[in-house]
Amino acid sequence: MAENKGIQLGALLAVVFLMSIMLVPAVNANSLPTSNENVVSEKKALEHATVYMLQAVLVNTTGLEEWRGATINPEPLTLYDINGKKLFYEFSVDKNGNMVGRIKVSASPELGSSVQTFEIGPRRWNASTAIEKSKEIAQQQFNGKAEITSAKLVVYGYPNIGVMVTLVDQAGGKTRLFINALDYSIIPDKEPGADRIGVWSIYERLSEANKSKHIAEWNKDDKYVSFVNEKAKTMGIENLAQRTLSENELSSLKKQGIGITATSEKILNVPQYYQENSKGCCVASAQMIAAYYGVSHTQDHIASIMGCGVTVGCNPDQELVYYRGATPDGLGKTQSWSDSTPTWLENKNSINQDKPLRSATPTHCRVSRGWREYTNIFGTLKQDIYKNDPLWGTSWENWNDITHGDDLYVI
Repeated sequence: MAENKGIQLGALLAVVFLMSIMLVPAVNANSLPTSNENVVSEKKALEHATVYMLQAVLVNTTGLEEWRGATINPEPLTLYDINGKKLFYEFSVDKNGNMVGRIKVSASPELGSSVQTFEIGPRRWNASTAIEKSKEIAQQQFNGKAEITSAKLVVYGYPNIGVMVTLVDQAGGKTRLFINALDYSIIPDKEPGADRIGVWSIYERLSEANKSKHIAEWNKDDKYVSFVNEKAKTMGIENLAQRTLSENELSSLKKQGIGITATSEKILNVPQYYQENSKGCCVASAQMIAAYYGVSHTQDHIASIMGCGVTVGCNPDQELVYYRGATPDGLGKTQSWSDSTPTWLENKNSINQDKPLRSATPTHCRVSRGWREYTNIFGTLKQDIYKNDPLWGTSWENWNDITHGDDLYVI
Protein backbone atom coordinates (compact mmCIF):
# COMPACT_ATOMS: atom_id res chain seq x y z
CA MET A 1 0.00 0.00 0.00
CA ALA A 2 2.76 2.44 0.86
CA GLU A 3 6.32 2.94 -0.25
CA ASN A 4 9.29 4.95 1.01
CA LYS A 5 12.28 5.71 -1.15
CA GLY A 6 15.69 7.17 -0.39
CA ILE A 7 18.53 7.69 -2.85
CA GLN A 8 21.89 9.40 -3.19
CA LEU A 9 22.67 10.66 -6.69
CA GLY A 10 26.30 11.70 -7.29
CA ALA A 11 26.02 15.05 -5.55
CA LEU A 12 29.80 15.42 -5.15
CA LEU A 13 30.31 15.41 -8.93
CA ALA A 14 28.04 18.44 -9.17
CA VAL A 15 30.30 20.82 -7.27
CA VAL A 16 32.47 21.60 -10.27
CA PHE A 17 29.53 23.27 -11.99
CA LEU A 18 28.41 25.47 -9.13
CA MET A 19 30.66 28.47 -9.67
CA SER A 20 29.59 28.92 -13.27
CA ILE A 21 25.93 28.46 -12.46
CA MET A 22 26.06 31.10 -9.74
CA LEU A 23 26.81 33.65 -12.45
CA VAL A 24 23.33 33.26 -13.95
CA PRO A 25 21.57 36.64 -13.54
CA ALA A 26 18.64 36.62 -11.15
CA VAL A 27 15.25 38.19 -11.64
CA ASN A 28 14.84 41.15 -9.31
CA ALA A 29 11.48 41.72 -7.62
CA ASN A 30 11.72 45.46 -8.29
CA SER A 31 12.41 44.94 -11.99
CA LEU A 32 9.22 43.01 -12.75
CA PRO A 33 7.01 44.68 -15.38
CA THR A 34 3.77 46.17 -14.14
CA SER A 35 1.89 45.41 -17.35
CA ASN A 36 0.18 42.14 -18.24
CA GLU A 37 3.19 41.01 -20.24
CA ASN A 38 4.55 37.61 -19.33
CA VAL A 39 7.78 37.54 -17.32
CA VAL A 40 8.81 33.98 -18.23
CA SER A 41 9.11 33.21 -21.94
CA GLU A 42 7.70 30.05 -23.48
CA LYS A 43 11.25 28.99 -24.33
CA LYS A 44 12.40 29.38 -20.73
CA ALA A 45 9.28 27.60 -19.45
CA LEU A 46 9.96 24.70 -21.82
CA GLU A 47 13.51 24.39 -20.46
CA HIS A 48 12.17 24.20 -16.91
CA ALA A 49 9.45 21.69 -17.82
CA THR A 50 12.01 19.45 -19.57
CA VAL A 51 14.56 19.46 -16.76
CA TYR A 52 12.04 18.85 -14.00
CA MET A 53 10.37 16.08 -16.00
CA LEU A 54 13.74 14.35 -16.46
CA GLN A 55 14.52 14.78 -12.79
CA ALA A 56 11.21 13.27 -11.72
CA VAL A 57 11.68 10.32 -14.07
CA LEU A 58 15.28 9.66 -13.00
CA VAL A 59 14.37 9.54 -9.30
CA ASN A 60 11.52 7.10 -10.11
CA THR A 61 8.62 9.31 -9.04
CA THR A 62 5.43 7.30 -8.55
CA GLY A 63 2.86 7.74 -11.30
CA LEU A 64 5.34 8.99 -13.89
CA GLU A 65 6.67 5.62 -15.00
CA GLU A 66 5.22 6.07 -18.49
CA TRP A 67 7.01 9.41 -18.87
CA ARG A 68 10.39 7.72 -19.28
CA GLY A 69 11.43 8.31 -22.88
CA ALA A 70 8.69 10.90 -23.42
CA THR A 71 9.11 14.36 -24.89
CA ILE A 72 7.42 17.68 -24.19
CA ASN A 73 5.34 19.40 -26.84
CA PRO A 74 7.00 22.83 -27.22
CA GLU A 75 3.66 24.57 -27.86
CA PRO A 76 1.80 24.91 -24.55
CA LEU A 77 -1.67 26.05 -23.68
CA THR A 78 -1.49 29.48 -22.04
CA LEU A 79 -3.73 29.79 -19.00
CA TYR A 80 -4.56 33.25 -17.68
CA ASP A 81 -5.49 34.59 -14.28
CA ILE A 82 -8.93 36.19 -14.08
CA ASN A 83 -7.19 39.59 -13.91
CA GLY A 84 -5.93 39.00 -17.46
CA LYS A 85 -2.28 38.25 -16.67
CA LYS A 86 -0.63 35.08 -17.94
CA LEU A 87 -0.58 32.52 -15.13
CA PHE A 88 0.59 29.09 -16.31
CA TYR A 89 1.89 27.37 -19.39
CA GLU A 90 0.47 23.87 -19.63
CA PHE A 91 2.78 21.61 -21.65
CA SER A 92 1.71 18.17 -22.83
CA VAL A 93 4.02 15.21 -22.24
CA ASP A 94 3.91 12.99 -25.32
CA LYS A 95 5.08 9.46 -25.98
CA ASN A 96 4.56 7.41 -29.14
CA GLY A 97 2.01 9.92 -30.39
CA ASN A 98 -0.06 9.91 -27.20
CA MET A 99 -0.40 12.45 -24.41
CA VAL A 100 0.72 10.73 -21.20
CA GLY A 101 0.67 13.80 -18.99
CA ARG A 102 0.75 17.57 -18.59
CA ILE A 103 3.06 19.96 -16.77
CA LYS A 104 1.99 23.34 -15.47
CA VAL A 105 4.83 25.87 -15.44
CA SER A 106 4.59 29.29 -13.78
CA ALA A 107 4.34 32.18 -16.22
CA SER A 108 5.83 34.55 -13.65
CA PRO A 109 8.52 34.24 -10.97
CA GLU A 110 5.97 35.85 -8.63
CA LEU A 111 4.34 32.41 -8.36
CA GLY A 112 7.37 30.70 -6.83
CA SER A 113 8.34 27.23 -8.01
CA SER A 114 8.71 27.16 -11.78
CA VAL A 115 6.96 23.79 -12.13
CA GLN A 116 3.70 23.67 -10.20
CA THR A 117 2.20 20.32 -11.23
CA PHE A 118 2.88 16.98 -12.92
CA GLU A 119 -0.53 15.79 -14.14
CA ILE A 120 -0.94 12.16 -15.14
CA GLY A 121 -2.70 11.09 -18.32
CA PRO A 122 -4.29 13.04 -21.18
CA ARG A 123 -6.50 16.09 -20.75
CA ARG A 124 -10.14 15.36 -20.05
CA TRP A 125 -11.11 18.43 -22.05
CA ASN A 126 -10.31 20.09 -25.37
CA ALA A 127 -9.19 23.72 -25.40
CA SER A 128 -10.61 24.80 -28.76
CA THR A 129 -13.90 23.01 -28.10
CA ALA A 130 -14.18 24.64 -24.67
CA ILE A 131 -13.64 28.11 -26.13
CA GLU A 132 -16.18 27.68 -28.93
CA LYS A 133 -18.76 26.06 -26.65
CA SER A 134 -18.32 28.84 -24.09
CA LYS A 135 -18.92 31.48 -26.76
CA GLU A 136 -22.17 29.74 -27.69
CA ILE A 137 -23.28 29.61 -24.05
CA ALA A 138 -22.44 33.29 -23.59
CA GLN A 139 -24.51 34.27 -26.62
CA GLN A 140 -27.41 32.21 -25.32
CA GLN A 141 -27.19 33.88 -21.91
CA PHE A 142 -27.49 37.32 -23.50
CA ASN A 143 -29.93 36.28 -26.26
CA GLY A 144 -27.43 37.35 -28.89
CA LYS A 145 -27.69 40.98 -27.75
CA ALA A 146 -24.10 41.33 -26.56
CA GLU A 147 -20.86 41.31 -28.52
CA ILE A 148 -18.06 38.99 -27.47
CA THR A 149 -14.77 40.89 -27.27
CA SER A 150 -12.55 38.07 -25.96
CA ALA A 151 -12.57 34.45 -24.78
CA LYS A 152 -9.55 33.28 -22.76
CA LEU A 153 -8.62 30.08 -20.99
CA VAL A 154 -8.36 30.99 -17.30
CA VAL A 155 -7.76 29.42 -13.92
CA TYR A 156 -10.86 30.93 -12.35
CA GLY A 157 -10.33 29.28 -8.97
CA TYR A 158 -7.26 27.06 -8.71
CA PRO A 159 -7.09 24.32 -9.90
CA ASN A 160 -10.28 24.78 -11.91
CA ILE A 161 -9.87 25.77 -15.55
CA GLY A 162 -12.49 27.53 -17.60
CA VAL A 163 -13.13 30.12 -20.26
CA MET A 164 -13.59 33.78 -19.37
CA VAL A 165 -15.83 35.33 -22.01
CA THR A 166 -15.88 39.13 -22.02
CA LEU A 167 -18.89 40.83 -23.62
CA VAL A 168 -20.16 44.34 -24.31
CA ASP A 169 -23.94 44.87 -24.34
CA GLN A 170 -25.89 47.26 -26.56
CA ALA A 171 -25.60 50.04 -23.96
CA GLY A 172 -21.83 49.73 -23.91
CA GLY A 173 -21.68 47.92 -20.58
CA LYS A 174 -18.94 45.35 -20.17
CA THR A 175 -19.46 42.03 -18.41
CA ARG A 176 -17.70 38.69 -18.12
CA LEU A 177 -18.91 35.12 -17.93
CA PHE A 178 -16.95 32.16 -16.50
CA ILE A 179 -17.64 28.68 -17.90
CA ASN A 180 -15.96 25.47 -16.72
CA ALA A 181 -13.84 23.96 -19.51
CA LEU A 182 -14.86 20.39 -18.74
CA ASP A 183 -18.58 20.34 -17.90
CA TYR A 184 -19.55 23.81 -19.24
CA SER A 185 -21.23 24.85 -16.02
CA ILE A 186 -21.50 28.61 -15.48
CA ILE A 187 -19.51 29.84 -12.49
CA PRO A 188 -20.89 32.88 -10.61
CA ASP A 189 -18.64 35.91 -10.92
CA LYS A 190 -18.28 36.42 -7.19
CA GLU A 191 -15.86 35.73 -4.35
CA PRO A 192 -16.28 32.12 -3.17
CA GLY A 193 -18.15 31.59 0.09
CA ALA A 194 -18.34 28.62 2.42
CA ASP A 195 -19.87 26.55 -0.40
CA ARG A 196 -16.68 27.05 -2.51
CA ILE A 197 -18.63 28.53 -5.41
CA GLY A 198 -17.12 31.55 -7.14
CA VAL A 199 -13.96 32.89 -8.79
CA TRP A 200 -10.73 34.30 -7.39
CA SER A 201 -7.37 35.59 -8.62
CA ILE A 202 -4.11 33.92 -7.62
CA TYR A 203 -2.13 37.09 -8.28
CA GLU A 204 -4.44 39.25 -6.18
CA ARG A 205 -3.91 36.97 -3.17
CA LEU A 206 -0.11 37.32 -3.28
CA SER A 207 1.37 39.65 -0.68
CA GLU A 208 4.44 41.70 -1.54
CA ALA A 209 6.44 39.61 0.94
CA ASN A 210 5.32 36.40 -0.77
CA LYS A 211 6.20 37.82 -4.17
CA SER A 212 9.78 38.50 -3.07
CA LYS A 213 10.04 35.05 -1.49
CA HIS A 214 8.61 33.40 -4.59
CA ILE A 215 10.95 35.24 -6.94
CA ALA A 216 13.93 34.05 -4.91
CA GLU A 217 12.61 30.49 -5.16
CA TRP A 218 12.13 30.76 -8.92
CA ASN A 219 15.70 32.04 -9.28
CA LYS A 220 16.97 28.93 -7.49
CA ASP A 221 14.92 26.77 -9.85
CA ASP A 222 16.42 28.60 -12.81
CA LYS A 223 19.95 27.95 -11.50
CA TYR A 224 19.12 24.28 -11.12
CA VAL A 225 17.81 24.11 -14.71
CA SER A 226 21.03 25.73 -15.95
CA PHE A 227 23.03 23.19 -13.93
CA VAL A 228 21.28 20.20 -15.53
CA ASN A 229 21.60 21.71 -19.00
CA GLU A 230 25.35 22.07 -18.42
CA LYS A 231 25.47 18.44 -17.32
CA ALA A 232 23.79 17.41 -20.55
CA LYS A 233 26.27 19.43 -22.60
CA THR A 234 29.20 17.52 -21.08
CA MET A 235 27.54 14.40 -22.53
CA GLY A 236 27.27 16.03 -25.95
CA ILE A 237 23.56 16.75 -25.59
CA GLU A 238 22.70 20.22 -26.86
CA ASN A 239 19.18 21.65 -26.76
CA LEU A 240 17.98 19.29 -24.07
CA ALA A 241 14.43 20.62 -24.37
CA GLN A 242 14.16 19.68 -28.04
CA ARG A 243 14.90 15.98 -28.04
CA THR A 244 13.94 12.65 -26.53
CA LEU A 245 16.72 11.03 -24.53
CA SER A 246 17.55 7.41 -25.23
CA GLU A 247 17.69 4.89 -22.41
CA ASN A 248 21.49 5.00 -22.52
CA GLU A 249 21.46 8.81 -22.27
CA LEU A 250 19.02 8.73 -19.37
CA SER A 251 21.19 6.21 -17.53
CA SER A 252 24.35 8.23 -18.21
CA LEU A 253 22.74 11.44 -16.98
CA LYS A 254 21.60 9.75 -13.80
CA LYS A 255 25.05 8.22 -13.26
CA GLN A 256 26.75 11.60 -13.61
CA GLY A 257 24.39 13.03 -11.03
CA ILE A 258 21.54 15.51 -11.50
CA GLY A 259 22.13 17.45 -8.32
CA ILE A 260 19.55 15.77 -6.07
CA THR A 261 21.05 14.96 -2.69
CA ALA A 262 18.08 13.01 -1.31
CA THR A 263 14.48 12.18 -2.15
CA SER A 264 11.69 10.28 -0.42
CA GLU A 265 7.98 9.68 -0.88
CA LYS A 266 5.02 7.74 0.46
CA ILE A 267 1.89 6.84 -1.49
CA LEU A 268 -1.47 5.42 -0.38
CA ASN A 269 -3.59 3.26 -2.66
CA VAL A 270 -6.66 5.48 -3.07
CA PRO A 271 -8.78 4.94 -6.22
CA GLN A 272 -9.48 7.85 -8.59
CA TYR A 273 -13.18 8.66 -8.98
CA TYR A 274 -14.70 11.59 -10.86
CA GLN A 275 -17.50 13.83 -9.69
CA GLU A 276 -20.88 13.26 -11.25
CA ASN A 277 -22.04 16.89 -11.35
CA SER A 278 -20.57 20.38 -11.23
CA LYS A 279 -21.12 20.78 -7.44
CA GLY A 280 -19.91 17.32 -6.43
CA CYS A 281 -16.15 17.66 -5.83
CA CYS A 282 -16.40 17.21 -2.04
CA VAL A 283 -18.83 14.32 -2.43
CA ALA A 284 -16.58 12.51 -4.94
CA SER A 285 -13.58 13.11 -2.65
CA ALA A 286 -15.49 11.42 0.19
CA GLN A 287 -16.33 8.50 -2.10
CA MET A 288 -12.61 8.00 -2.82
CA ILE A 289 -11.68 8.08 0.87
CA ALA A 290 -14.52 5.72 1.73
CA ALA A 291 -13.35 3.25 -0.93
CA TYR A 292 -9.84 3.33 0.57
CA TYR A 293 -11.41 2.10 3.83
CA GLY A 294 -13.38 -0.60 2.02
CA VAL A 295 -16.72 1.21 2.09
CA SER A 296 -18.75 1.38 -1.12
CA HIS A 297 -21.10 4.36 -1.13
CA THR A 298 -22.54 6.05 -4.20
CA GLN A 299 -22.15 9.77 -4.68
CA ASP A 300 -25.93 10.15 -4.45
CA HIS A 301 -25.88 8.47 -1.04
CA ILE A 302 -23.00 10.60 0.26
CA ALA A 303 -24.64 13.79 -1.03
CA SER A 304 -27.90 12.89 0.73
CA ILE A 305 -26.07 12.43 4.05
CA MET A 306 -24.07 15.64 3.63
CA GLY A 307 -27.07 17.60 2.39
CA CYS A 308 -25.03 19.19 -0.42
CA GLY A 309 -23.04 18.42 -3.54
CA VAL A 310 -25.87 18.29 -6.08
CA THR A 311 -27.46 21.71 -6.50
CA VAL A 312 -25.18 23.54 -4.06
CA GLY A 313 -21.57 23.18 -2.97
CA CYS A 314 -20.47 21.77 0.38
CA ASN A 315 -18.86 23.33 3.42
CA PRO A 316 -16.67 21.41 5.91
CA ASP A 317 -19.41 21.05 8.54
CA GLN A 318 -21.65 19.32 6.02
CA GLU A 319 -18.85 17.01 4.93
CA LEU A 320 -18.13 16.04 8.54
CA VAL A 321 -21.71 14.83 8.94
CA TYR A 322 -20.84 12.00 6.57
CA TYR A 323 -17.28 11.32 7.76
CA ARG A 324 -18.29 11.22 11.44
CA GLY A 325 -21.67 9.60 10.88
CA ALA A 326 -22.38 6.14 12.19
CA THR A 327 -22.11 3.22 9.80
CA PRO A 328 -23.59 1.95 7.57
CA ASP A 329 -24.81 5.35 6.30
CA GLY A 330 -21.76 7.33 7.43
CA LEU A 331 -18.08 6.46 7.43
CA GLY A 332 -17.83 6.12 11.20
CA LYS A 333 -14.63 8.20 11.52
CA THR A 334 -15.84 10.00 14.63
CA GLN A 335 -12.67 12.01 15.31
CA SER A 336 -12.53 13.61 11.87
CA TRP A 337 -11.88 17.34 11.92
CA SER A 338 -11.40 20.35 9.66
CA ASP A 339 -8.28 22.55 9.69
CA SER A 340 -8.51 26.03 8.15
CA THR A 341 -4.73 26.56 8.40
CA PRO A 342 -3.25 23.30 7.09
CA THR A 343 0.49 22.69 7.00
CA TRP A 344 2.80 20.43 5.02
CA LEU A 345 3.76 18.53 8.15
CA GLU A 346 0.12 17.81 9.03
CA ASN A 347 -0.46 16.46 5.52
CA LYS A 348 2.68 14.36 5.66
CA ASN A 349 1.90 12.98 9.12
CA SER A 350 -1.61 11.96 8.07
CA ILE A 351 -0.25 10.05 5.07
CA ASN A 352 2.46 8.47 7.23
CA GLN A 353 -0.32 7.16 9.48
CA ASP A 354 -1.94 5.59 6.36
CA LYS A 355 -4.81 8.09 6.45
CA PRO A 356 -5.66 9.94 3.22
CA LEU A 357 -7.19 13.37 3.74
CA ARG A 358 -9.54 15.71 1.97
CA SER A 359 -7.42 18.61 0.71
CA ALA A 360 -8.96 21.82 -0.61
CA THR A 361 -8.34 25.14 -2.27
CA PRO A 362 -10.84 27.96 -1.69
CA THR A 363 -13.08 26.56 -4.44
CA HIS A 364 -12.35 22.86 -4.83
CA CYS A 365 -12.05 19.56 -2.92
CA ARG A 366 -9.46 16.88 -3.73
CA VAL A 367 -7.93 13.88 -1.96
CA SER A 368 -4.33 14.00 -0.74
CA ARG A 369 -2.99 10.44 -0.97
CA GLY A 370 0.77 10.85 -0.89
CA TRP A 371 3.77 13.09 -0.52
CA ARG A 372 7.31 13.45 -1.80
CA GLU A 373 10.16 15.74 -0.87
CA TYR A 374 13.67 16.22 -2.15
CA THR A 375 16.62 18.56 -1.83
CA ASN A 376 18.96 19.76 -4.57
CA ILE A 377 22.53 21.03 -4.51
CA PHE A 378 21.35 24.63 -4.13
CA GLY A 379 19.71 23.76 -0.82
CA THR A 380 16.20 24.00 -2.21
CA LEU A 381 13.72 21.71 -0.44
CA LYS A 382 10.74 20.77 -2.61
CA GLN A 383 7.55 19.36 -1.08
CA ASP A 384 4.77 17.93 -3.25
CA ILE A 385 1.46 16.25 -2.56
CA TYR A 386 0.06 13.39 -4.64
CA LYS A 387 -3.62 14.04 -5.12
CA ASN A 388 -6.69 12.59 -6.74
CA ASP A 389 -8.74 15.45 -8.18
CA PRO A 390 -12.38 14.50 -8.85
CA LEU A 391 -12.53 16.85 -11.84
CA TRP A 392 -9.04 16.92 -13.36
CA GLY A 393 -7.40 13.59 -12.40
CA THR A 394 -4.32 12.41 -10.50
CA SER A 395 -1.27 14.66 -10.17
CA TRP A 396 1.71 15.82 -8.19
CA GLU A 397 1.31 19.38 -6.94
CA ASN A 398 3.78 21.75 -5.31
CA TRP A 399 2.62 22.27 -1.72
CA ASN A 400 4.18 25.57 -0.74
CA ASP A 401 3.15 27.88 -3.57
CA ILE A 402 -0.55 27.11 -3.97
CA THR A 403 -3.39 28.83 -2.11
CA HIS A 404 -4.80 26.36 0.41
CA GLY A 405 -8.32 26.21 1.74
CA ASP A 406 -9.26 23.94 4.61
CA ASP A 407 -8.04 20.36 4.93
CA LEU A 408 -10.24 17.68 6.46
CA TYR A 409 -8.51 14.90 8.40
CA VAL A 410 -10.44 11.64 8.40
CA ILE A 411 -9.70 9.87 11.69
